[in-house]
Amino acid sequence: MRAKNIDLLLKVRRKPKSPRMERKRKLGRSIEERPESVDTREEFGQWEGDGIVGKGQNGFLISLVERKLGVGFLFNVQTKGSCRIVDVLDNLQARYGAHFTKIFKTITFDNGSEFAASEAIERDNRTQACCAHPCSSYERGTIENWNGNVRRYIPKGSSFERLTNDDMIRIANYINTLPRKRFRYRTPKDLWEEEIHVIMAA
Repeated sequence: MRAKNIDLLLKVRRKPKSPRMERKRKLGRSIEERPESVDTREEFGQWEGDGIVGKGQNGFLISLVERKLGVGFLFNVQTKGSCRIVDVLDNLQARYGAHFTKIFKTITFDNGSEFAASEAIERDNRTQACCAHPCSSYERGTIENWNGNVRRYIPKGSSFERLTNDDMIRIANYINTLPRKRFRYRTPKDLWEEEIHVIMAA
């Protein structure tokens, strides 16, 4: 035969592909296990939590926002370790004592590893931590909007090196004292103080 190898049809060697495995991380209780009452925003004590990263991935803030009132806290924890949110909750529990469980009933975080310490977060049944689905920021719309307000004072690309605890309190206070149309132009801070007063007096 005069046919050469170049004259033949192209020989294609395809390596069979193994079925693609979807990568899933289970960092805690799914948002699907969260009480249905959380969705209505009618019950006080349901929170959302998130992190804000500084310039060059250096520095880390944690924000917590209550879903019913839209009132929030801001903490400069400096690093992204999963123990940082535990430290924040420990400090809040020390501040509110036995009332902590009534104020922080559930907290919904994103799927980041910085919120993976669910057992320490929920220690002694002090709260219930839930994990939103990956790439589903709409499931935590309250915290996304609140963080957007934080970025008005700390724009993206800003360094967190010089931020102090007083700065965190001042920024949170600016946001919490903005009148809200849905509250007939009352502020989240005013409504928060009313709720806390009822809980403390019980």
